[in-house]
Amino acid sequence: MKPVIIMHGGARVPASENYQETLKLCSKKGMEVLRRGGSSLDAVEAAIVMAEDSGVFNAGSGSHLNLAGEMEMDAAIMEGENLHSGAVAAIPRVKNPIRVARKVMDDTDHVLMAGEGAYRFARAAGLDEEVIRNPKRVEEWDRLKQELKHSGKLTGINLPDPEKLKKWLIHEESTVGAVAIDVRRNVAVAISSGGTPMKLPGRVGDVPLLGCSFFANDQVGGVSLTGTGNIMIKRATARWIVQLMAQGISVQKAVESVVDTLNRQYDPMVLGVVALDSAGNFGAARNLEGMPHCYQTIDMDEPVEKFAPILKR
Repeated sequence: MKPVIIMHGGARVPASENYQETLKLCSKKGMEVLRRGGSSLDAVEAAIVMAEDSGVFNAGSGSHLNLAGEMEMDAAIMEGENLHSGAVAAIPRVKNPIRVARKVMDDTDHVLMAGEGAYRFARAAGLDEEVIRNPKRVEEWDRLKQELKHSGKLTGINLPDPEKLKKWLIHEESTVGAVAIDVRRNVAVAISSGGTPMKLPGRVGDVPLLGCSFFANDQVGGVSLTGTGNIMIKRATARWIVQLMAQGISVQKAVESVVDTLNRQYDPMVLGVVALDSAGNFGAARNLEGMPHCYQTIDMDEPVEKFAPILKR
């Protein structure tokens, strides 16, 4: 089996050279692991750690701030051989949420840990390096807080105007995800996000929820999604795509079918998908102009970028 890795850099992300080039570097980091004979699990973790550290994406050091001006991050990782996974939700302050998710999977009998409990677990596991708030995100938070104040919708208990939240959600930069298959045909997925801008403290999105934005099965393939998280939670979208693939539908037709179906059922909704089947064939689809994404096999010196069809309403 020739190793493969595919990545996305989030929904509504400007298709700038900075985003594209950084995503390619993250993909190459994962491929370095695969070239050495490493596992797909280690490859996707390494790729996402680099993305979290870059400050470019809405993950790790680049995470949006919540309404209280704090970082609460979600991340998950899964391997397709035994369907094991680990995840963290609304975890504060840690530098690399994806590493904590890996620890949850490897060192506990849990699947998901949240909030301060997840943070204390990270410290006990030796992952005690803390993230510093990104100045760009602090500026964003100040600006959005002023928008709320001027709209007269900021109450004494800091509940924002729902219409403002919807507006910010549709224009957010979102999740970074990776799917890989290694020489042993093992499939793995890793995904990380800072969530939506100005979310209520404690809000948990689709990213850490198994089957919603990620899923891996060695017999079928793996998938990572980005976009309107609340819809992906309601529809268990990642599992849905993998189930279509299990029925014999090609990976590209499976992702296009789901994006097209959700396009017709929900408005507004943004969605991007990258996927691999168990043979290493890739699929990708989106309903927006953004979503930087790239694909690389072991035979390629550089990842290929921007190939997904745009399925508009």
